[in-house]
Amino acid sequence: MSHNLDVSDGISEDEDVDSTKNQREADLLQELQEKEEKINQLEGQLKQVMENVEFTAREYEHFVKELIGENFRFQLDSITGFANRLLGGKVLRREISEAERYDRPLSVIMMDIDHFKKINDTYGHLAGDEILRSAAAIIRENLREKVDLPVRYGGEEALIILPETSLENARDLAERLRKTLKEHVFKWENKSIKITLSFGVTEFEKGDTKRGFVGRADQALYFSKKNGRNQVTTSDAIEREKVLVTLDHVREKMSEVLILSPKKDADSTD
Repeated sequence: MSHNLDVSDGISEDEDVDSTKNQREADLLQELQEKEEKINQLEGQLKQVMENVEFTAREYEHFVKELIGENFRFQLDSITGFANRLLGGKVLRREISEAERYDRPLSVIMMDIDHFKKINDTYGHLAGDEILRSAAAIIRENLREKVDLPVRYGGEEALIILPETSLENARDLAERLRKTLKEHVFKWENKSIKITLSFGVTEFEKGDTKRGFVGRADQALYFSKKNGRNQVTTSDAIEREKVLVTLDHVREKMSEVLILSPKKDADSTD
């Protein structure tokens, strides 16, 4: 008995599979092209806004949300919800330009959770992340919405950009944050955890670079940590401290001269 094999059906099925595969690849390629066009469009819009003379941190929110939706490199920190360091740097450069051009006050606060490594070692990194998340929410509640910009600067360290803010007002804000966070009880797995933070505050000065500006705040933060933590230090306080140290050094030298002078006079009399 002979059997006639009809292979046309098999060939047709293979062609259908190939056709479906090709269509999916074409659809995927089109989707990627559309996303690329969207990203390019958003990047162009962001560039235009950044070049606008009136641009400040207030205008970033809308663009950040859209860019996150496209997995763009400008994004918020996933734990704190603060701007990441790259985004924060761009905003700060723009604010420095505004402050320089229009002689407007601009201040920054650098802050750091004291002994944060001990918290991670004692309660675990998940607990540390939860404390960062909760502390960030408290900080945001005390900032001006769509004006002040908190930035996660690294680890447990954060920077707050404060447009139209004097050194005195920035110091008052830092002190309010210090007290609020010190008094707050953080909860983790039925455990109560308390923290303290150290702060460094500085105000923009004519001719400041971004590095120099932030560097002064970082020096003030270091001064707070060096002198016992859980405190606020302003950059001008450090300058006053340097002057006092210099004066003490001068007094010591003068005392040495006064002590030695009578002996010299006595020797000359002999």
